[in-house]
Amino acid sequence: MRNPRSFAAVLGLFACAGAGAGLVGPGSPLIVDGRVHRVDLGVQGDPSDDASTVDTIRFSVAQRGLHIIDLLSWEVVFHHHHRHAMVFDLNGDGLHHFFDTEIHLFRDDGDLTPDDLIQSNGDSEFPHHDEGGHDRFRGRSGARHLGGGHHDGSVFEFDSFMRLQLAPGDYILKVGAFLLSVEDAIDGLNDTSPFNVGHYPVRWDPMLEELVAAEFGSYRATIRLVPAPSAFAPLALGLAAARRRR
Repeated sequence: MRNPRSFAAVLGLFACAGAGAGLVGPGSPLIVDGRVHRVDLGVQGDPSDDASTVDTIRFSVAQRGLHIIDLLSWEVVFHHHHRHAMVFDLNGDGLHHFFDTEIHLFRDDGDLTPDDLIQSNGDSEFPHHDEGGHDRFRGRSGARHLGGGHHDGSVFEFDSFMRLQLAPGDYILKVGAFLLSVEDAIDGLNDTSPFNVGHYPVRWDPMLEELVAAEFGSYRATIRLVPAPSAFAPLALGLAAARRRR
């Protein structure tokens, strides 16, 4: 059996590709555009034997509060039992290369280990289109589902999403393809998941009208602080109610 870990050193460039660093604070979100790459671990040209890289995004939090981590990647929505597909160009690159994202958030204490893990996520909070072709996150009225994950333009639930309280400090976000284990996230090579190997990244082939193996998949990660309610908001509501009573 091959030793996939021997590829990790060669993948140093890929593991850092698309990685970003920045400070997240009031009115200052961090937006990172990156790519996860397919890696051939065995027979050249056989996608069933491939793995994928893992990106690293380092960031610092300036203010304690509720934070959103929102991923954008998946660009195809199937309807009517996969007989019809809607294809989107969400990042404007015209390529339709994407993947089913999985993210792990760690504390950055200078020595990344599994016990630094804070939270993991594979999917957004809104439901995807059902097999009958109905857009369930919009509903019959056309109103968008109130769950998280669609505000960045996501059209399918495979885009990861987190909503959590963070204290000031340093953090590491690992971005990879589903099912990304904590160990693979730390190592930077997604090669042990029985589901992931050979599956991602993918691209939409307009001639075949299906998903095929791709050399890379693009994503956008947005990390932002949710503004706290204004201290004057309850007072303003009370004054408005008083005016109406008059």
